[in-house]
Amino acid sequence: YFIQSNLRYNMSEEDVCAGAAAHDDEEDPTLATGYVAPAQKNIKEILECDKEDDALERYKKTLLGDNADMCNDEPLEVNVLSMTFLPKKTAEDGEGEAESIEIDLTQDLKENKIPKITIKAGCEYQLKIKFRVKNQIVSGLVLQQHVTRHKVGVSNLRHMVGSYRPNATAEEVHEYTTPLEEAPKGTIALGTYTSKCKFIDDDKHVHLAWEWSFKIANKWV
Repeated sequence: YFIQSNLRYNMSEEDVCAGAAAHDDEEDPTLATGYVAPAQKNIKEILECDKEDDALERYKKTLLGDNADMCNDEPLEVNVLSMTFLPKKTAEDGEGEAESIEIDLTQDLKENKIPKITIKAGCEYQLKIKFRVKNQIVSGLVLQQHVTRHKVGVSNLRHMVGSYRPNATAEEVHEYTTPLEEAPKGTIALGTYTSKCKFIDDDKHVHLAWEWSFKIANKWV
């Protein structure tokens, strides 16, 4: 959940540090309700506003800690680094099966197509996204996935990632892991699927869009 405040959003510490996790198969509700995000404020504006409000000052401290100097007047940057496919291993899976697969998203995805992943029908899995935030706070990050088969829509997934402060160091990264999902199963489900993903914030700025495909098979390859 997000509650509007004079800053932009008033979030719990868990939301700020880890991101709020949610999952919705419907279309983006902010579009359906005509929701308009409040005007974005940079870090300096956030630090200077409403200093007489003790609760708001505590929130700022929670949000940035002692790292306010890592922010500046430069525009927001969100660099999506990788996506990892995380299958849930079962007793039926042999050695070397149901292993995680990490995909580098920093490469030129137009020149270097992401290899197809083979998934065992009915397996449970998650996706882990690693990303880095620079200069400003990013609000309302969402991971959108549109899955098709033979160019026909199969599902639309919308994962609420949350709001994040800038990373304190070049080595530090943020991570978000989706809820557990189940791959299609049954003979009719076998085949190749395409997933078009977007990492988008509350201002509808798409920080990265990428496409990957997976094959549903009777066993791991």
